[in-house]
Amino acid sequence: MNRLQLFVDIRASGQSGLGRYVDDVVLPVCKKLEDKFDIFYLVNELRPDLNNNILINVVHFSIKEQFLFFTLKEKYDFIWFPTLAQPLFGFSNRIVTIHDFAQFIFREKTLKLRLRKYISKLFFRSIIYHSHLIIFNSKFTQSEFQKYFPLKVNSKNQISIDLSTIDHKKAIRYKKNNNSILFVGNLKHTKNLQLLVTSLVNLEGFHLTIVTNGYGRIKDNSFSYLNKIDNAKITILWNITNQELTALYNKSDLYVMPSFYEGWGYTPYEALQCGCNIIVSNIPPINQFLKSYDFKFDPRSRNELKKLLTNYLIMHEEEKKDLFLKTKLIIPSRQDEDVVNETYQLISRVLSYG
Repeated sequence: MNRLQLFVDIRASGQSGLGRYVDDVVLPVCKKLEDKFDIFYLVNELRPDLNNNILINVVHFSIKEQFLFFTLKEKYDFIWFPTLAQPLFGFSNRIVTIHDFAQFIFREKTLKLRLRKYISKLFFRSIIYHSHLIIFNSKFTQSEFQKYFPLKVNSKNQISIDLSTIDHKKAIRYKKNNNSILFVGNLKHTKNLQLLVTSLVNLEGFHLTIVTNGYGRIKDNSFSYLNKIDNAKITILWNITNQELTALYNKSDLYVMPSFYEGWGYTPYEALQCGCNIIVSNIPPINQFLKSYDFKFDPRSRNELKKLLTNYLIMHEEEKKDLFLKTKLIIPSRQDEDVVNETYQLISRVLSYG
């Protein structure tokens, strides 16, 4: 009897952000599935550590990508898209992971952004009509889905698996106290980097590291606010690996997430896992577990963030350790293997019974 074939798009592997989901969840799940099914990996560069590589080295969301997807149409039984990059039309038997709806959050109402929003809706409608299973990475993301597509809810093939937790057994202790501040994210306005930078103006005794994939490139005068901080106090790193990002978390004293919008807000939990204190914006996905947290601020208020930063920078080491321990206790403990096993059970059931 021929074994079912599952194609999996892992082109985000090795990157920060969604790449961590691919590396920490998707690939371990696929390794477990290899006992029962034939797994084919869609990659942008050959991976000797994986069997059955299929090279797709094209730009995400391009016409060429759509064409290459079409050529695979008759070759698979199921196909798993852990990121939004996927066919715009057709392709039944999809398994899809949805992380956020940032495509619908725009500050400007330009024709280009309206067109992008329209195309995004086509993508999500395609997901709805052609997916065997939709995995949401948080209950908040699932509720957002129901808000944007209220008539398209089918609970039988939709489930949320919360990733915004930490493994208390693996979490390291706070040990920094060097006032090094870390920001991780792209440069889109929803990440609200400008608020963080301008809140640090005139503060002393810190160093800010910005880790970005460059989406929303620095050009013209759009990011002139970066010049308001002395160059010696700021470092910008582009497209670093997961291992390099983990090392930065381990070295940093404080992680700040000033976002207007997040689908899951995973980075603060990564920071806590690595023994790093956090200051976060007061938004729904964060409030899921940090509702009573004191170091939260309105993402529209520079004064609120500046006050929290000022207070943190003058804290003694014991006070910072105390804050870290209290924060960690608020967050539910969940081992990494639990998320992998839950995802594996879901996908294995779908593949076994169609």
